Amino acid sequence: MKKIGLFLLLTILLILGACDSNSKAGEDGKENPKENIEEKVELQEETEEEKEATPLSVEDEIIAMLETNTDFPTFVEKLYSLPNTEQSEMDKEGSLHGKTVMEWSGVVIEVFEGEIIIYAGDPALYNNEDWNTITLDRPELMAYSLAVSMQDPKQSANIHPGDIVSISGRILVLGNEQETAVWVLDDGLIIQQ
Repeated sequence: MKKIGLFLLLTILLILGACDSNSKAGEDGKENPKENIEEKVELQEETEEEKEATPLSVEDEIIAMLETNTDFPTFVEKLYSLPNTEQSEMDKEGSLHGKTVMEWSGVVIEVFEGEIIIYAGDPALYNNEDWNTITLDRPELMAYSLAVSMQDPKQSANIHPGDIVSISGRILVLGNEQETAVWVLDDGLIIQQ
């Protein structure tokens, strides 16, 4: 009986010792899941801070402006603030080609079958000129104009010069202020008239 009591006592001590070593392991941080979660949260916060601290390149900013539906004048001024060589490089790389414009607005200059020309720059600079007058006498307005091929040509049937419209579309050709090049979009849809 003494041997059984001694055996039970040793077994209980071993079990208590094992429990005590498990709790010590938790205190050391090796097995404590709460500390593991806290470490992961701290690491995640550090990587988010690093992302915020890393400045975007101007090209990334311009692309982000399209994704956040920035209006055309703000977007184009940022793009045109780059040296012409950088604008040409972006054009060659095609980083804006195929990007979707969600809602650029402007005044309709001309309406053709399946295509509309919109002046989307500073309204104070536009004096209701037609497209021919702009190309011959006011080429500085061309870089702020959009030639939009409509996805549904029937949409342009109810559009007239002087109308204010908002459109969506996909960028095919970048405008250029120094080369007086017009923006070209396809898959155009009139969002608002």
